[in-house]
Amino acid sequence: DGGTESVLKLENNAYLSNVTMDDFIWQGTVIIENNVSINNLINQATVYNYSGNHRTLTINQRLDNYGTICNSPNTHWIFLTIAGDLYNYSSIFNYQITMNGTQDQHFQHIADSSINVNYFTLVSDVGAAFWYYNNSLTPYNSSPTNSININPTQYGTWQPRNPETGESGRHIIISTGEAHIDTPTAFTIYTDNGIPKLRWNKVSNALFYHLFVSTTPEGLSTVTPITIYDTDLSDNIVTVDLEGVEPIQFYRVTAGY
Repeated sequence: DGGTESVLKLENNAYLSNVTMDDFIWQGTVIIENNVSINNLINQATVYNYSGNHRTLTINQRLDNYGTICNSPNTHWIFLTIAGDLYNYSSIFNYQITMNGTQDQHFQHIADSSINVNYFTLVSDVGAAFWYYNNSLTPYNSSPTNSININPTQYGTWQPRNPETGESGRHIIISTGEAHIDTPTAFTIYTDNGIPKLRWNKVSNALFYHLFVSTTPEGLSTVTPITIYDTDLSDNIVTVDLEGVEPIQFYRVTAGY
């Protein structure tokens, strides 16, 4: 357990095996052998697998990559399993990345970053499911499946939906980061059957919106935003229920893609 962002710097062919970490910054050259998992990783190192076999690095929460993650220069591959968000600022060239979270996951390509993997796999959190891209009416796959392989450089939002239970899974959003392409406009607060609602006009090319809610104007800059997805793309508006919110609130909305 490294506490909050402890620094681990490895060199001279040192490797990790049978370790569980909390929040770390990796530097130097980190070689992955067996059973390596970490909660939050800020990677500034070159990371690859111990030669002689395929290896897996498990990220239980978030990965920020400023270094290089790649297959061993000698032999075999490294697999990444990520349960949280992935922010790539640099280079990822490994065999497979598996996104298997249970809450919304973001994969953001930061400017000048690069990725080249054999498989970028999305795992359903609701069992065998049809997969929908950008809320399409037609599923991506012809029969329910627990996972799909997609192009990691195709921006958009994916969601699994279980046809037997009717349950919808998390969203997996692939984007260039939150770019405020246009500011949402025409905000209206109203009630519908006694439920307060907030409505605004849809922003072209937006994949999601961030809704900030605070009891003071100053608090809008410090609160954690709520991620909103437009579930009806045909009406050109976005509507959010405000049920359970305190009577007097301040709101800010941004659009991202």
